[in-house]
Amino acid sequence: MRERAAANDLVGARKAWISARAGWERSEVFSAGFVPELDVQIDALPNAVSGFHAIEAKLFGAGRTDVEADAAALVALWTIFTASLPTCRDAARPAGWHPCGWPTRW
Repeated sequence: MRERAAANDLVGARKAWISARAGWERSEVFSAGFVPELDVQIDALPNAVSGFHAIEAKLFGAGRTDVEADAAALVALWTIFTASLPTCRDAARPAGWHPCGWPTRW
């Protein structure tokens, strides 16, 4: 997503956002129980001032690709989130996916 946005590729950034968001939705079952304060920052509704929804408002609402600061903040929150979770030991995932089922690249 960050690469596509930096290249002013709005369509590509939107597709990457959708993919990353889908990964987050699968992870959200963990976030509510383990780190609810991060869940609020990563998936802040209804205000869209941080996380996925801040980026969504720019990419899909305003048609803008200037999401680098929001994406960097999201990655920082994601790093804290993944460090807070127990180690996952399930089967291997496709390239680019963490063993727990979320994307490793944004």
